[in-house]
Amino acid sequence: MRASAPRRLLPALLAVALGCSDPAPVRPSGFLERFDELAPGRGDQARLVYIDGAADFSPYEKIWVEPVVAWSADDPSPDLEALAAHFDTELRRELAREFELVDAPGPGTLHLRAAVTGRSESGASAELEVLDAETQRRLVAVADARGSEVARDGEDATPEQVVAFWARRARVRLAAFRSFDLTEKAHEASADADTP
Repeated sequence: MRASAPRRLLPALLAVALGCSDPAPVRPSGFLERFDELAPGRGDQARLVYIDGAADFSPYEKIWVEPVVAWSADDPSPDLEALAAHFDTELRRELAREFELVDAPGPGTLHLRAAVTGRSESGASAELEVLDAETQRRLVAVADARGSEVARDGEDATPEQVVAFWARRARVRLAAFRSFDLTEKAHEASADADTP
């Protein structure tokens, strides 16, 4: 029997998102639909987070990453497009450490969409969602903005450091979801085997 959504939501809240400590609001860019489903993140999560607490990540061994886009109310600048391309490269490099990268939907495949929605000298904003590639069921969605808090040694962050930070977070948090659900299934199978 699968865990209830409230029990599953606790590790989910502890183990997803891109991360943020700045309380300033993030406004919808139009990239993510159903933006009202997102709620304020906690701790080091993204500013706004949606997690499907009933989702089972254990079957997902593959991920289909759509090319990251520059999404702006105005025409995207070349700098924003360059940052989106850098984010795309970082996401693929990081996610390939945990998942098989594929180019189309299929069984056991996550579908990741992301957009860089803003850029400054020392930060960036982005929106990202992860879906089941076959059903398009939304599993995770986040909206975040970051700056100097991702820099090391007290230096100013660059937008490139910010998107690299998000890419690492995406890999770690999605892998944590899968690991949690695989462990939960193993415990359930063990308990079923021990039942007379």
